[in-house]
Amino acid sequence: YEKLLDLVSIYHKDQVLVYEEKWADYLVSQHKPELAVSHFIEAGKNLKAIESAIQSHQFELALSIMNDTNNLSGYNSNNSIKESIDTLLEHLSNSKQFDQAADLYLKIGNIPKAVESLFDGERYTEAFDLSKDHNSNIETTKNYFVERAEKQIDLGNFSTAETIFLAAEAADKAITTYHRLGRTADCVRLAKIYYPDRL
Repeated sequence: YEKLLDLVSIYHKDQVLVYEEKWADYLVSQHKPELAVSHFIEAGKNLKAIESAIQSHQFELALSIMNDTNNLSGYNSNNSIKESIDTLLEHLSNSKQFDQAADLYLKIGNIPKAVESLFDGERYTEAFDLSKDHNSNIETTKNYFVERAEKQIDLGNFSTAETIFLAAEAADKAITTYHRLGRTADCVRLAKIYYPDRL
């Protein structure tokens, strides 16, 4: 293919990209996806390049190509690409790279999963803002976050619960919870900040 591509570049320049892709397809068929990536990029076939990078476990390279790819519209219509990107997302979640997972979920238009990834990465305010921006019922969003905060209370993670309550613009819930738990100092501390007129 290398010699063929040299000849094509001399005699049929308009066919170079076609043969770059054919070479890459051949390498994939020979179970060498790691060698195919650069040829797919040269051919302008970024989705195929991403797929090959993921198949060869070059996850950082796949992310880099995605960052340079404005349109991942083929994601939902191409089962092979979808499977590869899902593999990448699983890798990112398992390796606790929640920010990158959230960015990728946003890129493919999966807002609920992006919110979950931000939440898992303890970026509660950003998770709430994203959820709020894409949900017409703000009370539903707020209730979801309040429920997550209450689960943290049940686990004894009061600081995390407070952070989630505050991210969800539910300082009143945090204060009420601290009052119910007899944590007066925390109750007063938050009341001074959010409801000073009630003290």
